[in-house]
Amino acid sequence: MSILKQKLPNWLLIIVALYILLLFGASFIKYYFHLYNAYDLAIYNQVFWNSANGDWFEASINPPSYLGDHFEILLALFVPLYKIFPTPLTLLFLQTLFLALAAIPLYLIANKYLSPIWTKLVVAAWLLNPFVHSINLFEYHSIAILPLFLFLLWYFFITNRGVYFFITLLLILLVREDAGITSASFGLLMLFSKRFNYKYITFGITTIILSAIWVIVAVKLVSLFNIGETYKFFELYGWLGNSFIGIVQGIVKNPVAVLRHIIRIDTVSMWLLLLFPLSLIPLLAPRYLIALILPLFQLYLIKEGNRRLIPFLHYVALLIPAIFIMLVYGILSLNRQPINLRKKWVFNNKKIIGLIAITAILYFFIFLSPLTRTTYFLISNLDNLYEKRRVAEGIIKTININDSVISSESFLLALSKRKYLYDIGHLWHD
Repeated sequence: MSILKQKLPNWLLIIVALYILLLFGASFIKYYFHLYNAYDLAIYNQVFWNSANGDWFEASINPPSYLGDHFEILLALFVPLYKIFPTPLTLLFLQTLFLALAAIPLYLIANKYLSPIWTKLVVAAWLLNPFVHSINLFEYHSIAILPLFLFLLWYFFITNRGVYFFITLLLILLVREDAGITSASFGLLMLFSKRFNYKYITFGITTIILSAIWVIVAVKLVSLFNIGETYKFFELYGWLGNSFIGIVQGIVKNPVAVLRHIIRIDTVSMWLLLLFPLSLIPLLAPRYLIALILPLFQLYLIKEGNRRLIPFLHYVALLIPAIFIMLVYGILSLNRQPINLRKKWVFNNKKIIGLIAITAILYFFIFLSPLTRTTYFLISNLDNLYEKRRVAEGIIKTININDSVISSESFLLALSKRKYLYDIGHLWHD
């Protein structure tokens, strides 16, 4: 803890441990009953298995190299651990660990500005947040580590820890080729977070420049590893253009169409849905919306039909760290309201506001979290799940570990520890 230079309270360590126990437990049960069937965990597990056996980043499910899909160099740091524990459960544990540990720098940020009770509320809001649980329980994705790094980045920024700040920024950029879009947005916030300050300006400008350079270079590298020598995710923005320059030109030439595309019921409802578990308190710190500008554009500008499920998928990891930083400063602003507003009952009665916040946290945890929904599903279908697992395990045992296999998505994960595995759906589509 020498980097953080603070002794962490026991209550924080306990609830972080409880989060790991509950969420990894849920992940383990999903894995046990073969409920991971959305490709991603199978792809990552094959990438890790191949890398651990000397074929770095190879993926026959998504050929020829995973680096042609995403430039996730940071994966290499975890390959030695996977080699010791070569199972998808290792990846699921790491994902749970990353999201749980994110509560620690979030605590440090909140503790710097808020009272102990509000700090505890912020940490509880994170660990009980349904969208954090969505990241945790939807397959495996490298960007699950972004909240931890982004909270650390902001903590080192507000405490003027330059060396640790830039080490953290480097780690963020190595997570994925588009992680620099989010870090650049944080850089913009640094420029405007306070009145003119040379250090803050330096942090902000450097972050923006390094992030922008990384995104451009990394996307080019991805295209070089791709069979078609293109960055396939540009297709999501095809209505604007098929390159960085083309997309920017499309935005400039069609501003009205862009506004109509962004300001829609599904985008507004998505934004409100992310804020409701936090009682809309982040809106009390509107300046900090700056940290969301670029990732929101990244997600909102994709073609129609791909945006509605964002809060329930891993993509929300690009948004939720900034929302929780807004939450901290939103709570702080409650004590800094003008005199005429502080006299109003709603701003003056902090107990009522706290009660509303606690109620919202618990309500959305109970009714929206995949943890509670998964628990209900398991209880309701336990006998059927055991039977399906028995049948699945019987089929899997007939396949030799060295065989090359073409499989449906239902068996991809169970068979992913092999060099040659192909998805029948992708082959049929091709």
